[in-house]
Amino acid sequence: MPQSDFLFARLVDVAREINGTARVATEAEPAVESLDRIDRLKHTRRILSEDDSDSSPLAALSTVVGSPVTDHVETIERARTSLEMVTGFYPDRLEAFESIADDVGGVVGTDARDLATALYTLQERLQQRADSAVSDTELLRTATDILADKPAIWDEAYPAVETLTVGGISMLTATVEEFISTVATATGGGVDVDLHLRRGTGPKICEQLLACESTDELEEGRTVTRSEPSPAAAVSGVSAPAFEAVAQTREAEARLAMALVSALLDQGVSESDVTVVVRDIDDYEEPLTRGGRRYGVTPTFWTTLRLKRTIPYQLLQSLFDLLQARETDTPVTAETLFSPLEYGWVDPQIDVEKPIPLGESVETNGWPVPVATVRDGIRLAAEESYRIGQWQERLGDLATAAGDTEADDIAAETVSCGSKFDSYLGWLDNVARTPNPTDVRQTLLPVLDAYAVGALPERQAIDDDTKLDVAQSVRAVDRLGAHPDSTRFTVDGRSLHAHDGMVTELAEKYEQWLDAGYVDPSWRSVADLFDQLATVVPGRREHPTAHAIDVMEANDVWGLDLPYVVSVGLVDGEWPQPPDSVVPAAIRQRLRGLSKPERQLRPRSGWTESRELDFFADTVAAASEALVCTRYRRDTDGVEQSMSPYLRVLPTRTIAPDDTDQLISTGSLPAAIGTAVKQER
Repeated sequence: MPQSDFLFARLVDVAREINGTARVATEAEPAVESLDRIDRLKHTRRILSEDDSDSSPLAALSTVVGSPVTDHVETIERARTSLEMVTGFYPDRLEAFESIADDVGGVVGTDARDLATALYTLQERLQQRADSAVSDTELLRTATDILADKPAIWDEAYPAVETLTVGGISMLTATVEEFISTVATATGGGVDVDLHLRRGTGPKICEQLLACESTDELEEGRTVTRSEPSPAAAVSGVSAPAFEAVAQTREAEARLAMALVSALLDQGVSESDVTVVVRDIDDYEEPLTRGGRRYGVTPTFWTTLRLKRTIPYQLLQSLFDLLQARETDTPVTAETLFSPLEYGWVDPQIDVEKPIPLGESVETNGWPVPVATVRDGIRLAAEESYRIGQWQERLGDLATAAGDTEADDIAAETVSCGSKFDSYLGWLDNVARTPNPTDVRQTLLPVLDAYAVGALPERQAIDDDTKLDVAQSVRAVDRLGAHPDSTRFTVDGRSLHAHDGMVTELAEKYEQWLDAGYVDPSWRSVADLFDQLATVVPGRREHPTAHAIDVMEANDVWGLDLPYVVSVGLVDGEWPQPPDSVVPAAIRQRLRGLSKPERQLRPRSGWTESRELDFFADTVAAASEALVCTRYRRDTDGVEQSMSPYLRVLPTRTIAPDDTDQLISTGSLPAAIGTAVKQER
């Protein structure tokens, strides 16, 4: 079948199309956009601060999250999202939830019912304030209602679609279930609805759907518990040989994993064919990095870009610090003044042909200023502080006053770059004092482009063969400042593609908040919003380099074919991780039942360990040639750690302790794994 016969889209985008079609075909005006998380948090904080009455339904939130509730808006938003997934905020499902809370009784039941009431009240308040849908889930719910009322809208939106396929889900939320059921009904069976489920949670979702179709067969009041997914069944049919290797500590386990990777490479296995998979990358990033250095292996971590740690982000943040100081007429030190130059600020006025292959030599008129020169200038100014407008004159005085001392050597290089410092201070002086959204774009985007042209090639020249440092900076530039006229680069032959950068999002959000009266026009407001966007909005989970070993989190390997997989951290309590929620455990347990009213609700996969099983089953299925599972015996306090229950049901060959020690000490691949590699090769 040709690829043109497929349309790949998120369900929320399908909902937008249906809602948009309804706006054209009917007199209705359903929402086609939704609040993002930052806006929901902002609205929630204002709602809670404006309604602090003890008699308000919202007062119950303090019992669950603590006081003052405005300090816990993120926890409240997670709880609201959970209730939305479980009930879809459909009245009958909300009643079912409250019925279960009443049945549980006691303090737990009362707290659960009060929590549901408070969250539903919050949802209504958010709907009243928002000009769009509160969430993507609400968009989907609106589309469902449209199709139920006017089925012909589907044919107008998607006249040629024959099958709706939903894949890769670990939880069938109430809203998704209602939507796909309504599509099947609205089209009179003309559209087939296929669910491609995952190995761990799939059987449970099927059981859930079948139970709903046979509700009459269950006696009223009878309690039937949903069966938990079977780990043994989820990993059955493993084709690749699987091995287990045990180390004494997490640190030793990381060395074991990297020693194994190194030994596989020595056997002729390609770097691109070896993948290390972990449940939670944060616990293993540093140990695996240290282990990699020991064996000459460079790991590259497929994780959400830690934007705040990148140089391009810190460059913009240092400019915000200066612009805010200018707003308040606050003196700054030379260190603060020159901080953007240390991060590689380049005059946006430089004229360089675009686009430029990353690493190609270009003439940038001496930009960026050498870091050593910038630091010499900082030392020359010592600890003095001046307002930004006074610094240009003061720098001239310092250079002139340098006498026949050691400072003269420092001053010489600094003076030679005097025109660069003048350009920098002149640019800073011309930045708008009271920024509007256009000023934000016109100030920050040229800075990022100039950095990409002038500073990134220099970083490329001093980076090692893996190009990980420069790749991270390229990702940050792409994330922050990609726009149609931006410079485009390639790293190792792989292009980074244009998309809306975070600076564009920043300007748009700033404009929205100015119009709504949430903020005053100032660089402080821009800086605060910039920080929030960097915290909430993730970057791409990718490193554009093939000269390193991929380390991926288990939730990223679904559907992949990874020849050699080293699965790290198979310790009980880490994999699977225990469920966590503000919803009481007794309520979560009841939602696993199949009797009425539990059948109306859709428990979150994160409330059980079923999603954890999905991740492990995906990891096992991804390994096509060999799988090695590792774990450690003791934590840093010397407490004995049990193996993961998932590892217990996986048919593996255990690597002898002597072979493990030999692998760590000499890099010798255990014979059993070596045989498997030779057979596959």
